[in-house]
Amino acid sequence: MYKVVINQLKTAKQKSAYTHWTTVRRQALTNPATAQQQLRAWRDEVKVPIFIQGAIHGNEYEGVDANMRTIERLATTPYGTDPEVDAILDGAIVIFNVIQNPDGRVAGTRANGNGFDLNRDFLTQSQSETKASVRIMQEWLPPE
Repeated sequence: MYKVVINQLKTAKQKSAYTHWTTVRRQALTNPATAQQQLRAWRDEVKVPIFIQGAIHGNEYEGVDANMRTIERLATTPYGTDPEVDAILDGAIVIFNVIQNPDGRVAGTRANGNGFDLNRDFLTQSQSETKASVRIMQEWLPPE
């Protein structure tokens, strides 16, 4: 499994928005009311984490391919050359779990190497792939 984080910090506004995000995240874990107040005060001045996960089912290849194309575009486009990429990275931190089910991808099966459908494992979190995915979500707290 590979986690990729893309976060543009070229401009003062981007740096400030990321700092605001780290402050809100820290508060969200210990004092949610304060975090909500900060979000209201900063409004559009907070970067939002966006979590994108591919191949929860190993035989769904399109998600991984789309992830790789998106990662390439966001990571290699110079700032100021593509307004769409700039708009995304000005306001977001994009986190990819590129392939949640690497065993299933290699085998071409829906289930992982243990025969589990990982999309049905979030309640019990019995599989290492699910646990890793949940850790990413807990680390970044992406909105639903």
